[in-house]
Amino acid sequence: MGFLKFILLFLITALPLAAQSNTITIPANTPLYKSPDPKTSPVIILFENKELQVGETKKVPFTSGALLLPLKFHQVLLPGAGIFWAAPGLEYSKESPKDTPTLHPRKNLPLRNRGLGLLFLATLCTIIYFTGKWQKIRHLLPYAGIFLFCVGIYSFALGQSGNIIQGQADDPDYFQVARDILDGKFSGPWRYTIGFPLLYIPFILLTGAKTFEGFYPFFLVVNCCIFTPACLCFAWAFFRKLTNSKIASATIIVWALLAFFWQFRYIALGDPEDYGNFLITSYAAPPLFSIDFTLYSLYTWFGVNCVSDTAAA
Repeated sequence: MGFLKFILLFLITALPLAAQSNTITIPANTPLYKSPDPKTSPVIILFENKELQVGETKKVPFTSGALLLPLKFHQVLLPGAGIFWAAPGLEYSKESPKDTPTLHPRKNLPLRNRGLGLLFLATLCTIIYFTGKWQKIRHLLPYAGIFLFCVGIYSFALGQSGNIIQGQADDPDYFQVARDILDGKFSGPWRYTIGFPLLYIPFILLTGAKTFEGFYPFFLVVNCCIFTPACLCFAWAFFRKLTNSKIASATIIVWALLAFFWQFRYIALGDPEDYGNFLITSYAAPPLFSIDFTLYSLYTWFGVNCVSDTAAA
């Protein structure tokens, strides 16, 4: 009897835990789809938080132009309605009080707020440096400010846009070259020379990545949060050597303002595949933190990608 009581007690306690592990909380304003395809129209919008039974999960990248929104679709059971695919990374709501509700990426508010905090600290480092305080560490403040600024921009942009990143361009080909070198395959064919792929190799070894998808998230952070600040720190030290610290700091600040507020566009004058037939126009405006070319431009300036632009600088 004691053994049977133990089994019964185990089942009573274990079954609720098993049920909990097979549920997921879907936030309000999440669209539900018939299939895991963000290009189709949602069939239901959940206007309140719901805890639903969940089946399989699929990662589905949504690509628009040069930008990419990595989405996770969860197969859920909505009582009384049936089985659907929920995309918590999307939200049906108003962007501003005057707008009509639309479907757009859900903002990552904790990441955005963390970015704002880092940008505040970067501004504080700059102010303290110019006031001449903290003499013992004053020489480190410009470098700390640059690092905090780059990481802050990355965090804020990613959070405000709802985790939109740059789509893959040349980087899978760079990775293939690096991966082939590590595997001892030198027959190709390769689209690019080995210069930039050699920079990939230590990070491939560090992550153990066998595919570009496994390598991309890590190197993107390294490129944005280490290589870009390193380039700007070198530029600050270079200009300070040529002039003085005030002019060097002003140069970096102007660069940052231009990167953020000066936009450009490619306008096709004919065949969009003919790259010699484009007009480039530029204008002053803040970036849009949505699937928009201004966000792509901001990411390019700050190295939020895995291509060679930052390393070439």
